Amino acid sequence: MGQISESQLAVRYSARAFFNSFLRDYEGDPRVLVTDRQLSIKTPKWELELSFSRKSALGAHRYQDQILLSKNGVTELVSFIDSVSLIANEFGASSETDLFIDQTKNSLANLEIILKHYISQRRSDRPHDYLQSEANLLLGHPFHPFPKCKKGLSQEDLLRYSPEFAKSFQLIWIQVPEEQLVGSLSSSSYHSNISELVQFELGPEFLGQVGWLPMHPLQWEAFVASGRADQIQVKKVERGKNDWSALSSMRTIYHSESTYQLKFSLPVKLTNSVRWLYPHECLRGAQVSDTWNTLPDQLTEHFGVQREPFFMSLSNEDGTALIESMVQFRNNSAPELSHDRHLLASLVEVDPFNDRSRLFDLTTIQAEQKGLEPAEFRSLWLDHFLTRVIGPLLDLGSLGHVYFGAHLQNIILDMKDGLPQGGCFRDCHGAGFSMKGYEAYKEQVPSLDPANGNILTDQQLQMLFGYYVIVNSLFGTLSALADSKSNEEVQYLQKVRRFLEHRLLTQPEDQICQFLLRSDFLFQKGNMLCSLGNMNENTDTNPWRIYTKMANPINAYSAHLTTPPKAGCLYQWESKAGDQLSFHSFDLCNDLDAFHRWQNQDYVADFWEMPFSKDRLRSYIQSMKPSQHPVIFKRNGRPLGYFEVYWAIDDRIAPYCQPDLYDRGFHLLFGEKDILGSPLIYEALVHISQWIFQDHPETKHIWGEPRADNKKILRFVEKVPGWSFIRNFDFPHKTAALVCCQRDLFYKELTDGLSTGLERKYTPRSDQQSHSRTSI
Repeated sequence: MGQISESQLAVRYSARAFFNSFLRDYEGDPRVLVTDRQLSIKTPKWELELSFSRKSALGAHRYQDQILLSKNGVTELVSFIDSVSLIANEFGASSETDLFIDQTKNSLANLEIILKHYISQRRSDRPHDYLQSEANLLLGHPFHPFPKCKKGLSQEDLLRYSPEFAKSFQLIWIQVPEEQLVGSLSSSSYHSNISELVQFELGPEFLGQVGWLPMHPLQWEAFVASGRADQIQVKKVERGKNDWSALSSMRTIYHSESTYQLKFSLPVKLTNSVRWLYPHECLRGAQVSDTWNTLPDQLTEHFGVQREPFFMSLSNEDGTALIESMVQFRNNSAPELSHDRHLLASLVEVDPFNDRSRLFDLTTIQAEQKGLEPAEFRSLWLDHFLTRVIGPLLDLGSLGHVYFGAHLQNIILDMKDGLPQGGCFRDCHGAGFSMKGYEAYKEQVPSLDPANGNILTDQQLQMLFGYYVIVNSLFGTLSALADSKSNEEVQYLQKVRRFLEHRLLTQPEDQICQFLLRSDFLFQKGNMLCSLGNMNENTDTNPWRIYTKMANPINAYSAHLTTPPKAGCLYQWESKAGDQLSFHSFDLCNDLDAFHRWQNQDYVADFWEMPFSKDRLRSYIQSMKPSQHPVIFKRNGRPLGYFEVYWAIDDRIAPYCQPDLYDRGFHLLFGEKDILGSPLIYEALVHISQWIFQDHPETKHIWGEPRADNKKILRFVEKVPGWSFIRNFDFPHKTAALVCCQRDLFYKELTDGLSTGLERKYTPRSDQQSHSRTSI
C-alpha cells in the first residue's frame, strides 16, 4: 500500500469520480477551463485548480492529489470537501446544497470503511469467480459526485448487507392470506413458480402452503418499524435456511443453488435515489421475458438476458401494490458457469492499491502466458468484446427492436482463456422497445403499453443506448484497457469506428449505428446536474431531462482519418544532378500499369506477396480506407517507386508502437531495377519523411515495421535523418523490426546533413537493393 493511507485513497478516488462527473456536465461552462495540464474552475470570488496526472480522451482523467484554491489574492491547498462546498454553492440549487454536501461526505466515509476492510481481509485484487467479482466493485460509479452514498444505513447494516464486505445473511419469509398478495401472476401461478424456492428456503414441510413472500432483512425491519406490519394479517414469520449474498447493486441477492436471484424494494438511498421498486418497472421484466421467446436464435446466440418473469408484493387496501414490500424474481441463469463469469464493472474498475484496472492486469497476464505483446492481446480482447457483446446488443435493437440500457454494472461477461465469449444483461427495468418493436410484439405481449414509459422515440433510444451501452460500458472498457492513456484510447476508438462502419455495410438501416458514426454529439446522463438538483430519475415526471450532450469521441478524433487524400502532385524538388523528383497521388489511369509490372517482378513479389492481375490490383487501390494514401515516386515524370502512406493509429502497427493521434507510417517499393542501390533511394526516403512532417504539423513520429531479417532496409534506416531501430516484435505473419523517425531529431540531423552535404551521410554499398515492403 506504500505510504498512502486508506483515508487518503478514499479522498483520491472520491475526488476523481466527483470531478470527472463535474466535467461531463460542465466542461462547456464559461467558468470551467480545461487544458492538457489542468482543470480550472473560476468564479468572480475564487478559483479552483487541479492538475491532471493523466488526461484521458474519454473523460476518465486522473488528478494530482492537491487541490489549489485562489481567493483574495492568496493561493493555498483546500480539502476535497471544502472544494465540494464551493462547487455546490456556485453551481447547485441553494435549497439542496446541504443535502448534496452531506451525501458526498457519506460516500467518502463509506469508501474509507470499504477500503480499510478490503486491505484488512487481504482479499485478492482480481475476481476469481462471479460472486467475488460482484463484491469487488469497491469504488462505485466512476462519474458520480457521491458513488458510495448509502443513506439510510447504519454502520452495522453497511458492514452486514453491503456487497463490498462479502457477508452473507438469511431472508425473512412472511405468510399472509392469499388475497393480500398482488403481482404480475395469479396466486396459483405464483405459488407454483416459487414452490422449489420455498422448499429450498423453508423445507419440504412447507410445500403446498400458500401466501409466502420473501423479504430482505432491511426491508422487513423497516416494514415493522413503520407500523405497516400491523396493517397486514401476518400469519407466520420464518427465517430462511440459506445464506444469501448481495450483488453489487445491494438490493439484489444471490445464492448459487437457488432457482432465482431476488431483487427487493429497499428503504436505502444509493447514489441519487431511494431504491424502491415500482410495478411499472417490474412489469418490464415480464415484457422482456415474453418477448425473448419470440426472438430468432441468431440474436441470442452469444448474448442473453437474465429474465425477470414475475414480481409480487403485499397489497394496499385498494388492491394496489405496497411498494415497500415488492420483490422481483430473476432467473439465476447458468450458475454452473460462475467461475468463468465476471461483472464487467469490476473488471474495468481500477484497483485502488495499484491504480490499474483488473482488466488491464488480466490482459497483461494473459498476453505473457500466450507469448504475445500486451497491446496485441488487448486489441484481440477488444475485438471479442465488440463482436460478442456490443454487436449482439446492437443486433437486439436493430433487428429485434428491443434495446437494453446495459451499463457496466448490468453486463456479466462469459470468459474463456481470458477473452469474452459473450455474456448476459440483467435488470430489465432498463429495457425499452422501439415503436417498431411495439407494433411487432403488442399482440403477443399484451402488457406492452406506451403509458408504461418504455416504448421509446428514436431520440430516447439514442439516449438510452448511447449513454448506457456506449458512453458508460464501451468507453469505460476502452479506458480500462488503455489505462486511461489518451493515445491508446484514441487507437481503440478507431477500432470501434471500423467495427461500426463494417456493421453499417451489412445493416444500413441500423439507426443507432448511423447515429454513433454521424452525430457530433452523444447523450450522457448528467449525474452531477441530477445530484445538485436532488432529482430522482425513478420518480421524476420527465427523466429524460437529466440527459445532456457531450462531444462524440468516435468522431472527434477521426476527422483526419476520414478525409480523402489530396490528388495530384504532393511534393517536388530538384536533385543536385538537375533531375526533377516528385511524389504524386496514385492515379489509376496513369500509374496502374507500372504498379502491376512492379508487383509481378520476383524481387518485389517476394516481399509484397501481391503478384496479382491488373484488375485485382485496381481493386486493391480502390478499396483503401481514407486513412491510407497511395503515392508514386517519379524522376523527370518517370515512375520509379511506390509509397503507401497511412495514419498509424488506424493501421495494424498501432498496438505495437502506441502512436500519437497524428503519427504516420509507410510501406514502400522501388520497382525499377536501374535505381536499386543508387543514392536516389536514400534521397526518396529523406524527402518522403520531410513531406509527411510538412503535411501535418502535429505529426510527431513516422513508424515502420520492415521484416526483421531485411538487413538492407535496416541499413538505410541507420543512415536517414531522424530514423532509428526500436525493437523486434511478432506480427501474426512475420517478425518485424519496429523503426521510428522522430520529428525533432529528423530536422536536427537533416540540418546537420545539409550543412555538410547530404551525400556525405550516405555512402551506397554495391549490394544495397531496397525493394522490400516496409513502413519506415
